Amino acid sequence: MIDVRRFAFATGLPTFPIRIYWDNSKHGGKGGWNKTPLKGTRGHKDAQWPEFIDRLDWSGANGFGIPMGQKTGLYMLDADDYKNGGAADLWMSERNLPSTRTHKTVSGGRHIIYALPARFKTLRSRSDIVPGIDSRGEGGWAAFGPGHEVIDNRMPVILPSEVCRELDDGHSEAKHLIDAREYTPPSNLSDIDLKLARMLKVQPALARRWAGDSSGLVSGRSSLDLAVAQILSMVGLGFDEIVWLLMHRFEYGQARHLAVGGERAARRCAQRAIDAREQERATARAILKRQQTPMTEEQRIKMRALVRGAL
Repeated sequence: MIDVRRFAFATGLPTFPIRIYWDNSKHGGKGGWNKTPLKGTRGHKDAQWPEFIDRLDWSGANGFGIPMGQKTGLYMLDADDYKNGGAADLWMSERNLPSTRTHKTVSGGRHIIYALPARFKTLRSRSDIVPGIDSRGEGGWAAFGPGHEVIDNRMPVILPSEVCRELDDGHSEAKHLIDAREYTPPSNLSDIDLKLARMLKVQPALARRWAGDSSGLVSGRSSLDLAVAQILSMVGLGFDEIVWLLMHRFEYGQARHLAVGGERAARRCAQRAIDAREQERATARAILKRQQTPMTEEQRIKMRALVRGAL
């Protein structure tokens, strides 16, 4: 019999004992695999680092769980449908997700394990990101035991921040990492459309992104929303105008297509873009204030325009 405790110790991570077994009552009598913490334990809440692993009772365990989220800094994509051309495969390929540590599961799926960027350590789990793929983050855990197999043993690589933001934006219970202001639908919709039409003629970068060009971006639709929001904020559009355009006019973005959370995603993109622009203006003000070397009149005009938000 496999010494589960020894394998858990070897991970170097907090672990806890679990039982993996076939349950004939699952899926309407068709049966399915169950992975549950041992009775009398609190599962991932009882997870111990290797030096304290003997505090747990491993008798009866044939597998172990590893907490995701803040305790380990890990995040797992649980892909049941990983066939080429499947929804899960398409979602991952669109975001150019890097190869990382991967386990084959007892049910034939894959656990794809990433490290979390520091500011996303509490990123929550998501169910049904697209058909065939869920995730496990803060409050969730990954199982390993009978029927599981390591198929890529590299160290977990960092999950791109843009993907973290996308996963967080679509989560109804997420701890918002950006506090976006309240949104009030603008009343001058025809004026906004006219302003957009003019900008598309004179702003090549905006026209390119508006046409769906995502080259150079980390991931798909959410990155396009943010890129468009940043350019719109640079040309003087306000928060409500940007949110409305992302939700009702930008066909290649994410916010317009989310069944749930579209307004929240648009608000947060607009807020991030405006905050970044304000930071640029603050930097420009500081440079003007401490400028010792005389500027040319052209440089001074351009710098003042940036401070005013005219550029």
